[in-house]
Amino acid sequence: MKTLLVSLLFGVAVMTVGCAESETTAQEKAAAKDENEIIKEEAKVMVKLDQIVLLDVQGLHGGRDLWIAADGSGTCRVVRAPEGEEPGLQSTRYSVRLSKEQQAAIVELVKKHDYFSIKTSNRIGIPDEAFPYILIKSGQKTYAVGKWQSDKHPQFDPIYQALLNIVNTAKKGEVNKKGSYDMDWQPEGFPGYLKIWTLAKENYQKQ
Repeated sequence: MKTLLVSLLFGVAVMTVGCAESETTAQEKAAAKDENEIIKEEAKVMVKLDQIVLLDVQGLHGGRDLWIAADGSGTCRVVRAPEGEEPGLQSTRYSVRLSKEQQAAIVELVKKHDYFSIKTSNRIGIPDEAFPYILIKSGQKTYAVGKWQSDKHPQFDPIYQALLNIVNTAKKGEVNKKGSYDMDWQPEGFPGYLKIWTLAKENYQKQ
């Protein structure tokens, strides 16, 4: 009789512990689900872009650079190869002013293509191949990435193309300054080439 009673009590205890564990697991799963939903909602919140930089000048043929501040104002620089007796690459600067809609479109591209996770190949380049860099600063986060021109990249390319479109529009505006290309020049408050190059090195795919 005592043996039967002990067995019954032990069975009840096991069932109680099992139920408690099941209840705890269910609570943990619910908490994890709630946390995931919070993360998803936070991702939908408007990202504020404090700085956008495109550096896209090839040493022989030229290209373009672009700097955009948080308020949508900025500068673009179009660089061309020298002509005649010109001493080197020549640049022309234009002012940039993005509308609220244009700024929102860039933000959506950054979110859609998960810019802050982009990794690119550090392969050996083809002679005379350009290597554009994009830097974006958002709050405390500053992220730079670059890629070889002929490489296709589903995250990088749409953002890059949008910035090229801004440059093409700016070129139709009033010229601010013309002169020899100075690689070390950038608008006040923006990072220089060396800083962007150093940050981008951290975001190459591991071989």
